[in-house]
Amino acid sequence: MSTTKTFAFIGATGGCTNSCLAHLLLSDLGYKAIALARTPQKLIDSLLRQPGITESIIADKLTIIQGDATSVSDMKKILLIPRNGQGNTTAYGEKSPGAVVVDGIVSGVGAVPSFEKGKLLSVKFDNLKITEESSTTLITALREVYAERDQQQEGKKPILAVVSTTGITEKDEKGDVPCLFKPGYHYLLATPHKDKKKMEAIITSAENQALFKAVVITKPAFLTGDGNLSTAKGLAKIRIGTEEDPAVGYFIARADVGEFLWEEVCKKEEPRWFGKKVTLAN
Repeated sequence: MSTTKTFAFIGATGGCTNSCLAHLLLSDLGYKAIALARTPQKLIDSLLRQPGITESIIADKLTIIQGDATSVSDMKKILLIPRNGQGNTTAYGEKSPGAVVVDGIVSGVGAVPSFEKGKLLSVKFDNLKITEESSTTLITALREVYAERDQQQEGKKPILAVVSTTGITEKDEKGDVPCLFKPGYHYLLATPHKDKKKMEAIITSAENQALFKAVVITKPAFLTGDGNLSTAKGLAKIRIGTEEDPAVGYFIARADVGEFLWEEVCKKEEPRWFGKKVTLAN
């Protein structure tokens, strides 16, 4: 059985997850990736804008499944890979006795904001329940995969890494947002933050956490940039905290969050952040 690892990516067209995927594709570790995308060409174009990514690299290391993150049948297609890591990639997710679950899942799904024309400080979002819905879909799809293949008896479960946000702490938890940002978070981002909070509740329930080897929730400060690797400041300039001692800051580049996901989660067998809510700020 091949030791090559395969990670599934959800919401990888842009931002933090795109950056993480780009690092994987550029690495020499032999990792493979499988991504779910409503518009595959959009994902390909976003990756080709990353420095160093070529069409041949994409063809060699990435399988793209066209589908929707709220469809259980589509989600199941990225959760299974051929046992030996080879074979017809278009058959991923099909009911083949040789397929096994992926080694990890990276999700950066979230509502996409846009400013309403002619309205000052008025922001609208494309889907205010997308994070909750995609998380529920992932849980349902993985349960079905286990049930169909008795996968859990083989002892292999994937790591799950998701991109959440600061600003959704409970009253009894330490704050992770600078005071100057609190009004803006409360006014402009309250609804999408509720969606992220529901996502966290879904994947951290005891019943659902048992589906994974480990869950890592990244909670970045206000995101900047488009995730292009050229905009990264580097891990050395990232401040990292946890629920107990959050890293409070104003901004962080999406490219830096992607690098953290790659270096500190995907590449590690037993990362120190397993089971943690990790705050990130520059």
